[in-house]
Amino acid sequence: MTSGPSITLKSDAGVSSTDGITNISTLTIGDLAAGTSWKYSLDGGATWKAGSATNEIAASEFGFDEGVKSVKVQQFTTDGSEPFPNGSESSIRTYEFTFQRQTVEANIGEGYTFETKGTAGADRFVVSIAKNGFSSLRNYRADQGDMVDLRGLFEIDAGKQISDYIRITTGVGGRDVSVSYDGQLATNRDLHLVVGNSYFGEISVMYSGGVLVG
Repeated sequence: MTSGPSITLKSDAGVSSTDGITNISTLTIGDLAAGTSWKYSLDGGATWKAGSATNEIAASEFGFDEGVKSVKVQQFTTDGSEPFPNGSESSIRTYEFTFQRQTVEANIGEGYTFETKGTAGADRFVVSIAKNGFSSLRNYRADQGDMVDLRGLFEIDAGKQISDYIRITTGVGGRDVSVSYDGQLATNRDLHLVVGNSYFGEISVMYSGGVLVG
């Protein structure tokens, strides 16, 4: 068998361009011989998928849970009738990287709306405490794994539910997130976020007890 094809991040978007940490999980498959195909496995080799003609593995294939991701890739003849050099299949190449959302600190204003723009790939819009705070979070992309991070703003008291603290609704400019730090959302709102630029899909909001999707 020959050595397997090369596997690289299409964009190593971490602090370092070589640390294997990225908020964009798309992989590029290289060093493929003419007349061959390739396949890949995301479950340690239990099942395999045919590789695409673009020689890439889409970021969505890995999901959007943060942590270490692993893939196995193998090159082989298209129909199996012709021998691959030194064997019909190449050796299996294993590649690992770390998926981590890019932190975007939200600009919070009082009395008027500040704007915070997301980046390419998966973002975590981190929101700080501000009484009567307002912000517009632009370029929110659920399909890239974006999330709104409200952890640290409040703790859920005994007898209360997350709905006492966070309400997600559809507004004029996108999805609206209303927050009450003391769990009195029915009568008091401390923070108002407009998520997206004419974005009306689901959003994911992180809080101390989990993730609220709405």
